[in-house]
Amino acid sequence: MVGGTIAAIGAIGGAVGTAGAAVGTAAGAAGITGAGLATTASLGYSAYSAYDSYSAGKSAASAQGAVESYNRINSQFNLTSEGHNASIDEMFQVANIRQQQEVASRQHEIALNSAAWAEYEASVNRKVVDAVADAQIRALRLEARGIESRGREATSRSREQGERIGATQRARTAKAGAVVGTGTPLDVAIETAGNIELAIQDQKYGSDLESIALRNQAVQVDYERDFTLQLDKVASDYGISKMLALSQFERDVSQQQGRIDTLGAQTQRKLRDIDIANRMWGVENTPSKVPAMKAQNTANLISNVGSTVGSAYSALNTAGVFDKKPYASVRPAAGYTGANT
Repeated sequence: MVGGTIAAIGAIGGAVGTAGAAVGTAAGAAGITGAGLATTASLGYSAYSAYDSYSAGKSAASAQGAVESYNRINSQFNLTSEGHNASIDEMFQVANIRQQQEVASRQHEIALNSAAWAEYEASVNRKVVDAVADAQIRALRLEARGIESRGREATSRSREQGERIGATQRARTAKAGAVVGTGTPLDVAIETAGNIELAIQDQKYGSDLESIALRNQAVQVDYERDFTLQLDKVASDYGISKMLALSQFERDVSQQQGRIDTLGAQTQRKLRDIDIANRMWGVENTPSKVPAMKAQNTANLISNVGSTVGSAYSALNTAGVFDKKPYASVRPAAGYTGANT
């Protein structure tokens, strides 16, 4: 309905110019002066100018609509691209986080392998230390047993030698005519036997001391071996446990940090999506200036046409067009008694 009204007003504006000539002709027939005709022509031009202004406003509204449509499409494209870029950024962030987590897991696996290898090396070293110490202990104990055996053999030979010496003394005493086992021969035999036994005990004491020293040395080596093995085991276990605990801690920290960073990336993506959605809503719901421009253009047209029509009426009234009665020469019908008005 509004469109039809605007079209009718436009048609009126376009026709006013054409009607100007007819008005001029009618005015001439009615005896209107040249000034009146000029006024009429001016009014016709005003009507045409109003219509031309309306056409220009209509074109401006169309151009504004095209610009708004372009800007809206461009903004929608940019926001959509921004959304895609946000998705790509999140994908790369999550991929980088997962890569860091995988690196931490691999490093932990390497630490486990290193710990296993360190444990193996420590075990081998302990076995070597144990074997060397065991060989030393065996050698010392074997040497001690050899000394003890040689000491017993020497003691046995010394006793046999002492018995031979005693027998020889007794034979010499008997050959000399002395009674064996009494008096001086007895004292001599007892002293000789005592000296021989003292020498045997001294020899046995010496061999025992040497054997005991070797056995004590074997005990010392055994003790040092046990202490070294235990100390190495404790140090190895502590080092390996520390390495594994540190690796486990770093891996757990990496995993936890990865989860936090992933949540942060997802939250940031959601916030960006909300912001993009809000801006997209704003783009899609931004009021267009075209309806207001069209309404204003139509109002201007109506105002201009109304003003022009009013001016035309005033001019024609001033020129006395409405005082002329073109039907005064017409004769009334028979029997008509009314007056011309």
